[in-house]
Amino acid sequence: MTTLVLLLPPRDLGRQPSDWQLGTLPFVLFSESGQQLQAGRASLALMPAARRHILLVAPSDVVLLRTAVPALKGPRLRLALPNLIEEQLVTDAARSHVAVGPVLEAGAERLVAVVDRSWMRFILERFVAEERGGLRVVPSLICLPAVAAGEVVLTQFSPLGENDLEDGRICEIALQDARGACGLRVNQRDLESTAEQFAGPRPIVLRRLASPEAVVRKRAMGDEASWAARLESLEFAALARHALSADLDLCQFEFAAQVWQRGGSNLKRWRVPIALAAAIAVVCVLGLNIDWLFLARERQGLDARATELLLTSFPKTKVVLDAPLQMSRELDGLRNRAGESESGDFLVLCDRLARALGPMGPASLASVDYADHALTVALAPGVKIDPQWPERLARVGLKAESSGGKWIIRSLA
Repeated sequence: MTTLVLLLPPRDLGRQPSDWQLGTLPFVLFSESGQQLQAGRASLALMPAARRHILLVAPSDVVLLRTAVPALKGPRLRLALPNLIEEQLVTDAARSHVAVGPVLEAGAERLVAVVDRSWMRFILERFVAEERGGLRVVPSLICLPAVAAGEVVLTQFSPLGENDLEDGRICEIALQDARGACGLRVNQRDLESTAEQFAGPRPIVLRRLASPEAVVRKRAMGDEASWAARLESLEFAALARHALSADLDLCQFEFAAQVWQRGGSNLKRWRVPIALAAAIAVVCVLGLNIDWLFLARERQGLDARATELLLTSFPKTKVVLDAPLQMSRELDGLRNRAGESESGDFLVLCDRLARALGPMGPASLASVDYADHALTVALAPGVKIDPQWPERLARVGLKAESSGGKWIIRSLA
């Protein structure tokens, strides 16, 4: 599974959220085993495809704090976090998104990251619109290399990959020591004073972040950073590799992954299963229709044979509406004319019923009706059916069903 790590630009404080732009971004593409596959700088639409995306937020756009977090979860923790860090922020905590990081070594405090909520929403919406899935948003500050005790490291992020510095240019920097790191935006001419104010008597190490395609010019670094005790160059690929194992993801609470992954990327994954299900449905419908055609043709053949048999057996039949029913009626007529009685005739049913009454006697019957080759018998008040009556009915070839206080008696044949 490939992972694309890219660095987001600093939030443009001089524009409204509707005017924010991402522009071209430096990126590194890693394989599942962590091997670097591709690196460069491109716009979001032209970046290589990947299953996972790690977005590094500029140092000045994230504030990292250490604070004790109560044992709460879900919405209750989300409501409590702004109150915990409100006094440590210069901005409105209600407009900030707060994410909780891992427990620090001491165990009593946790790392908390604060980012502007509108900027976070803008980033995620842009990536979801481009059908980029597997999103993780990580502060770039926690991806910086560790700092040796007693030193202060100033990492210059912007202008990324450029070491020819112009006086008056605003720089994106990260100040870091053994305790932690913070992000700032300072004027190029104020780099030295800012670093010295933060470091005090400690030596200062100057790092400049180089984009994948940049050529680091050592001469410019040496000429314009003589105040630094040591000069280093930090490749963006190294920063991106640290991001692969970062344990703080800003996609929490309302920006949780399951909420922001319901975009086109998930729909794209379901295209093949949906197409397969649609094809199966079409095949099933076609199969049912073909089976219905075969059954309809078979029924037509049976109707034709029944009609032919009726006309052959009874040539005087002029109109054929229901061949089986008409054949049954014609056979009943032949039996009646021959003096034969059927098992469902009135007299036959009455004779068998009289033999099945047994000890109940004829006086136990209140009324007897005949319809549709069946007797409907109502018993006299107070008459109880003895348990052997169904057995006696079966011996004479009858069966009885109770319905509405009456008994419907038919022939078993």
